[in-house]
Amino acid sequence: MSVAADVEYILGALHDAERYKTLRRLRIWNKDKGLLIKAREVLNLLGIESTVYLDDRRRGIYCLEIFSRFRQTFLILIPLEYPKIKCP
Repeated sequence: MSVAADVEYILGALHDAERYKTLRRLRIWNKDKGLLIKAREVLNLLGIESTVYLDDRRRGIYCLEIFSRFRQTFLILIPLEYPKIKCP
């Protein structure tokens, strides 16, 4: 595997573990803001824009949200294990 492929699988695993359950929105939650900022930097390198913010509804939890216009790009580039998503 290449470094790029490793990074894509790590992002996919992070999404699978900490995702918004319905996949209507692409969000990843974590207490480690630094981890989410690094993930956002990698996504930017892949051409996927996102933001990191403190979620007001969850005490001390940060959210990385991928902008909706980049949802399809994320689903094509990042391999997700669960749920199985069919991409064009």
